[in-house]
Amino acid sequence: MKPSKLGSMILVLTLVLVALGNETLQNDFRYNSLARRAGLDPFRVQAVTTRLYRMPSVESDSWQSIDYESRNPASFSATFSPQQELLAGDAGEDDLFGLSVALSGDTAVIGAQYHTGQSGVRQGAAYVFVRSGTTWTLQQELRTSDGAAEDHAGGAVAIDGDTVVIGATGHDGRKGAAYVFVRSGTVWTEQQELTASDGATGDEFASAVGISGETAVLGSFRHATGQGAVYVFVRGGNLWTQQQELTANDGVAGDRFGLSVKISGDTVAAGAPDHAGIQGSAYVFARNGTVWTQQQEITGSDSKTDDDFGAAVAINGETAVIGAPGHSGPGGVAGAAYVFVRSGAVWTQQQELEPSDGGFPDEFGGALSISGDTVLVSGPFHGGGRAYLFARSGTTWTQQQELTASDEGSADQFGESVAISGETALVGASGHDGGAGPFQGAAYVFAPQGDLDVCILDAATVRLLRFSQTSGAWQFFDCRKGTTASGQGIASVAPGGCKIMLTVSGKGSTATINATANVCTGVGTSTVILNGVTYVLNDPKVNDGTCSCPAP
Repeated sequence: MKPSKLGSMILVLTLVLVALGNETLQNDFRYNSLARRAGLDPFRVQAVTTRLYRMPSVESDSWQSIDYESRNPASFSATFSPQQELLAGDAGEDDLFGLSVALSGDTAVIGAQYHTGQSGVRQGAAYVFVRSGTTWTLQQELRTSDGAAEDHAGGAVAIDGDTVVIGATGHDGRKGAAYVFVRSGTVWTEQQELTASDGATGDEFASAVGISGETAVLGSFRHATGQGAVYVFVRGGNLWTQQQELTANDGVAGDRFGLSVKISGDTVAAGAPDHAGIQGSAYVFARNGTVWTQQQEITGSDSKTDDDFGAAVAINGETAVIGAPGHSGPGGVAGAAYVFVRSGAVWTQQQELEPSDGGFPDEFGGALSISGDTVLVSGPFHGGGRAYLFARSGTTWTQQQELTASDEGSADQFGESVAISGETALVGASGHDGGAGPFQGAAYVFAPQGDLDVCILDAATVRLLRFSQTSGAWQFFDCRKGTTASGQGIASVAPGGCKIMLTVSGKGSTATINATANVCTGVGTSTVILNGVTYVLNDPKVNDGTCSCPAP
């Protein structure tokens, strides 16, 4: 099954539901890296009632069911609910727990750069939490091997799978260092300390960090009189070596290039928010073999002085998001975020994102993260702080939800750091006051949970079928009449959950997808049998959200 054939594949899907006690309905399955290596691309299948459908896209993370005859889509969007507030067990006053956050699947990393450690005040630390079901527990507190007072470890964190990178900008007279930790089983150990080849006192190396596979990127925005630099390290076996130092082609002193940096595969995005009179710029670099070259400098379509464009960056594949928290709108400094997409080697602006309730002094865009077709953008000074979810359908982004802390304080700075991975969002609030005192800090996890809505579009009758986990019943919604009726004739599903099996046929290929999962969590196993070859999938998602009728 080649990607070029997927777009036009006509699918016949048969939905079989079997009552299984503590399991929930699944309707999102994706090939993992094993399938990729076998030459298969990820795909999403929307369950239908034995009707002809075609896959809309092999790249989109947004749910769409395309009516083969009318081409009208029915959309499915996840609704995020608070899952848990995370706190450090040894929290102290002014720890700033949540100043940095990172997320990879069911593992979260949270930095507390002012935490007092065994080596002195503001040594800093990072905390790893893992999720089982819907519950997060501390797996380990990470401390650097040569930590000292004022190291500020945890000011920046990044994670990819079983590897964590922690920045410690105050280490060695503010020269700075980064520390790589790896997990074996449930135990994390320090793998290596990374430093810049030309680092100098005051550089604050690793003020921003990112990791993708065997490549880590580390920003040093104070390097060379504030011109800034980004350092690329690669891992061979258990050894990390510096591959290249990146600088902006038009960089000058004071640009603060590298204040933000992220990596996705062979592409790096780095921000220089003080470039050109604090208008700011972002720079994209691409790797060919072992050599990195600047691919493009990008700015917002309406960028101007004091925008701080590039204060935050995020990148996923062919999509990059750049924050400009100083951008002024009609109501003052509210901030903005800009989405860019790459075609070939050229990046163009796709859309400027603004919050529905933005205003002075929100600093919207001060932190952001992207996962597939979903972007999480912060507004840390909107009240006690906000985080906004945007989703892309086709080429258009719309705000889906505004996230807040359940125990919001006026100076929490909720959203000072954000991360999103699949259908889990993590938001830091380093200013949150706790039992240990002011600025103890906290982090909040949001995920789809509670009542499970699974949308099925019947192409012939233009009806949406909705399954409610709470009632264990199906409902039919007639999109043409706007009426709802109790469902019958589809399946008998016991309250508490069910099992789904999809049989997919088309273009000479046959796939059988089986999935089971713990209630509401999506933690489970799935297999895909494609033309006789079995592939194991990682943690299929449970989708909770709203259903939409197709366009008339």
